[in-house]
Amino acid sequence: MVVLGIRWSVREPDYEGATSGGPDWSAPTLGDVGGDLTEFGKLHIFSSSGFPPEIAGDCKFPVVSPRSGNLRYDALESAWRMSGHAHVPGEAEREIREMIRRLVSREFEDTDLHDRIREYFEER
Repeated sequence: MVVLGIRWSVREPDYEGATSGGPDWSAPTLGDVGGDLTEFGKLHIFSSSGFPPEIAGDCKFPVVSPRSGNLRYDALESAWRMSGHAHVPGEAEREIREMIRRLVSREFEDTDLHDRIREYFEER
């Protein structure tokens, strides 16, 4: 989508499985995927330049571990918390939150995060 001359995109990340445990979450780096911007973009929900991203810094809201290929509960929780504070267009924020809602509903239905997200959307 293009807003004010900025092309951005929200997409479902590519992932193999889902996990709520494991090593502490840390955002992936471009080096984690051998410098491949296309692969780096697949770990994220948002890119300010579309997918594949033009540069790594265009990507926000990483939710997939590059090591395991798994969607991470803790990364989704972090993305949900940060989605209201990121410098993204309002329409993008809504799409990001909706994407997180869909992923959590599909993979982590019986969690506190699922309940908080459901309450958020019920209030709207």
